[in-house]
Amino acid sequence: MAFCLLLYRIMSVVHSIRGCLIEIKVDKQKNQSKSALIGVPLNIFVTETISCLLQAIKKYQFSALNKISQGLLITALTLLAFGLRAYRLDFQSYWIDEALTIFYANLSLDELWYNLQTVRAVPPIYHLLILYWVQLAGDGEYALRFFSLVFSVLAIPLTYRLGHALGDRGVGFCAAFLMAIAPYQVWHAQDARNYSMLTAASIVSMWGFLNMWRRSGRRWWVLYIIGTEWTLMTHYHGLIIIGIQGLFFLLTWRRHWRHYLAWGGALSVVFLPYLAWLIYGSRLWQGVHWLPKVGLWESYLQGALAYSVGELIPRPEGIPLTVIFLIFYALGLLYAIRRRWTPWRGSEMMTLLLIYTLAPNMATWLFSELRTPVYLERYLIPVQVGYLLTIAMGVLALADGVTRMASMCARRSTDRITPTRGASHVSASSNALFVFSMAVISGRTDTMYWLNGAIGSA
Repeated sequence: MAFCLLLYRIMSVVHSIRGCLIEIKVDKQKNQSKSALIGVPLNIFVTETISCLLQAIKKYQFSALNKISQGLLITALTLLAFGLRAYRLDFQSYWIDEALTIFYANLSLDELWYNLQTVRAVPPIYHLLILYWVQLAGDGEYALRFFSLVFSVLAIPLTYRLGHALGDRGVGFCAAFLMAIAPYQVWHAQDARNYSMLTAASIVSMWGFLNMWRRSGRRWWVLYIIGTEWTLMTHYHGLIIIGIQGLFFLLTWRRHWRHYLAWGGALSVVFLPYLAWLIYGSRLWQGVHWLPKVGLWESYLQGALAYSVGELIPRPEGIPLTVIFLIFYALGLLYAIRRRWTPWRGSEMMTLLLIYTLAPNMATWLFSELRTPVYLERYLIPVQVGYLLTIAMGVLALADGVTRMASMCARRSTDRITPTRGASHVSASSNALFVFSMAVISGRTDTMYWLNGAIGSA
């Protein structure tokens, strides 16, 4: 909390200086949508930053770099994510959901505790932290949203760690890169709600889960318990993380049945403080809910659009861009099952990725059919992490394919001078990542162009 406050104070000074130097046309900006947060100057900045990052690793494999160089690259990605999320953080005034955050943030501790249990039964950790954050930083747009920004930025190195535990450093780096520039992650980093915290907490839980049965040491069990508790106490849909983990253990029981008892013991520790909140929430869920009922196929389509290019691009323009992401997603699944992962089997890797990305929609759809609608894309925002991890494997699959083709062509040619496999691999990875990032940035630019055109013609 002290670090977040210090970082906030520094950015407040920078923000104040910028406000003195730049004349803001208030009337015009208030009529523009939040989709114009990423303007043309920022697009140029992002493009140049991405180019520098990719050129820095063009001649070397990421896994071949020393720890200092790897740390610098991850730090650069984290700073890129921070810049994208801090840019025009207070550009828009509060919207209706953020008004609820302000309402709870200005209650006394006793009033907040009572409201969370009776009026709006939600897990308490986000609102409790916001209560004290507002006392330290204030409840302005910049201050309140900065709290969400911190957890969204924290998710970048955590994604790298998760990708490394799942596959290798290359998977972790590609996935962290995609998380840094993902429009949906940027959107919720600039939203004074608990979804960026839910994303970071779910990554910690999955990171601990993958390591606690692969490596010895109590620290992974402690990390898993803390991450899972944090996830559940942030949002009720955090239960999907436990569902993903349990379904994976169930479908791969031949290799992992020995871990059932220990995993169950860890969950018992997690559920002890959570059970009361779960009971309160299950009662209120039975009432009238504002969410519309969404079919299974429609939920997959909405999720793919949101997690690929964001929610603001109209569906006719968003679907072609989303198809690009889905192609890389399919390549990633094929790459996962064909490649040898240590100590994973290819079938286990693909099973986990499929569960991570598909099972939560099926669970919420089934619950909606039996009880009350509970599906919304942002409620399942942890799914985007698994989605981007799979796409990162698809990028590596394309890089490997290009490398093999280049090697075959080199053998057939009379020219004996051929690039090394490492350099060719990273060159292909860089090109694939660059094209991929341009698709994301062009998607945001198309949104801005469409909206500004619509406003201008109104």
